[in-house]
Amino acid sequence: MYFYIRRYRNGRPDKALQIAIAEGQAQDDRWHVRKDGSLFWANGVVTPLRDEAGCLRGFSKILRDNTKAKQAQDALQASEARFRSLIENVKDYAIFMLDPEGRVASWNIGSEIVLGYQESEILGQYFDRFFPPDSIAQGIPEQELRTAATEGRSHQERWHLRKDGTRFWASEVMTALRDETGQLRGFSKVMRDVTERKRTEEERAQLLVNEQAARAEAEAANRAKDEFLAIVSHELRTPLTAIAGWVGMLQSGMLDEERSEIALETIERNANLQAQLIEDLLDISRIIRGELRLECAIVNLVDMITAAVEIVQPRIDAKQLQFEVLINSQPTLPEMFVWGDAERLQQVMWNLLSNAVKFTPEGGRIAVRLEQIDESEPFAQIRVIDTGIGIRADFLPYVFDRFRQADSTSTRSFSGLGLGLAIVRYLVEQHNGTVHAESLGEGQGATFNIRLPLIQNYEQSASGSELIREQQTIDLTERLILVVDDDSDVRSWLSAMLQSYGAEVIAVDLVAAAIDILEHTTPDLLISDIALPDQDGYALMRYLKARHNIQMPAIALTAYATKETEDAAISAGFTRYLVKPVTANELLNAIAAL
Repeated sequence: MYFYIRRYRNGRPDKALQIAIAEGQAQDDRWHVRKDGSLFWANGVVTPLRDEAGCLRGFSKILRDNTKAKQAQDALQASEARFRSLIENVKDYAIFMLDPEGRVASWNIGSEIVLGYQESEILGQYFDRFFPPDSIAQGIPEQELRTAATEGRSHQERWHLRKDGTRFWASEVMTALRDETGQLRGFSKVMRDVTERKRTEEERAQLLVNEQAARAEAEAANRAKDEFLAIVSHELRTPLTAIAGWVGMLQSGMLDEERSEIALETIERNANLQAQLIEDLLDISRIIRGELRLECAIVNLVDMITAAVEIVQPRIDAKQLQFEVLINSQPTLPEMFVWGDAERLQQVMWNLLSNAVKFTPEGGRIAVRLEQIDESEPFAQIRVIDTGIGIRADFLPYVFDRFRQADSTSTRSFSGLGLGLAIVRYLVEQHNGTVHAESLGEGQGATFNIRLPLIQNYEQSASGSELIREQQTIDLTERLILVVDDDSDVRSWLSAMLQSYGAEVIAVDLVAAAIDILEHTTPDLLISDIALPDQDGYALMRYLKARHNIQMPAIALTAYATKETEDAAISAGFTRYLVKPVTANELLNAIAAL
């Protein structure tokens, strides 16, 4: 009657008695029922009672209520079942157990997804297969086991390896598992793939680095701009000081003939220097806006180098420099041809030679070497070598940057805007070439190396690559030229120069005055500024077309050195476009080409 009804009906009490008779005792743990019908879990011991003769006289039964222990055990088992089910079905985390030696003892679905192994192929395997070879070589798996065993857990983030060999960045925790006596029974390991998070962190860090670099670059650019503006001011004011000073002396009448000649030479030299500075500024402006255009034809490099040398030869002689030009290691002049803009290539050569002369002390040596290099495609190599002041190693990577100078302080020894080499690099690259600088350091000289693709199997024609080096000879006798410019000094110079070649010149300062003249006469040539006080030069050209349909040659002469201005001038009807400052030779060449 103390048995749970279901046990009673299946004959359990009788079986307990039979076992007690047969074995001397029957013991079990099961549910029992109280008088009030409530159940309790009890440990029961049934013992047969016998007399002295061994005859069975009855049974004794001892019950111990273990309901609370049973309930605790059932709760623990239920919790373990739920936890096991949870672990087995977690997909975002690899959760597995290791034995004390580090072999895999259990495996969940998340482990299969993250690491790529099926349970059947990974159980019993040492867990170092989840590490890349470099980590294994460093003993990282064993280090993890030791840390977890001694400290209780190990928490790391590092690269791991999947079955297919791909790497992933994982956040992992390894925990030592011990029994109630403290004996190590194994380890649990939880891993999560955080590769995307790491990539995001790296990208964020790289963005920060890029931002800091951009900020530093912008600050450096601002400093370079400020230094450059200071240099521009200095470089423009210095020749103006010499010009203004000598002009004042000439006007005073205090100079004799010899000193007057010195004054005129100084004025001319400084005026040319200013013109070159302005031209460099205009070239850099065109380069920045992408408006510097090349007029390409076949160019004889020997002629180009010879022309550039002729320009700087007086400065070479003045500093008593040793100078030589070698073509294919010979002093003879074989011909090499490239496709390019002859004037721009000459500008490149002039810039490099000018720098070599500037930075080489008196008595130093400059050499120009032109060689044909035959590789997959033949190219010309031009080297300008000097024994000058050299280039610091820390500045060498920036030597072709615009607005950069090795010395931009107020105590610098050499003049210039720091634009020449930037222009050189741009022009060389526009000719599909390369340029680089070499120097062993300060006081060790420098070498500039240019490579340009050669034209193969070309025979020079009579007009193939002529460079204008002599002043143009032209006869303008009986030619009537109308000059329109609001600057009286420019009008005066143009009139005097053109008259010296036999032309008759009418010079005015306004479009209205020019139109008044055109109402009564038709000049042979019009030379006009674009920006004028009353109207612009375009309006004058439109007047000629609309009112009289006059088709006369016209040259636009302007200080606006932009492609837009040039295009607008040609569209308006101007035949040629020249940018101030212009030399007599440039203007005469333009007139001769009409």
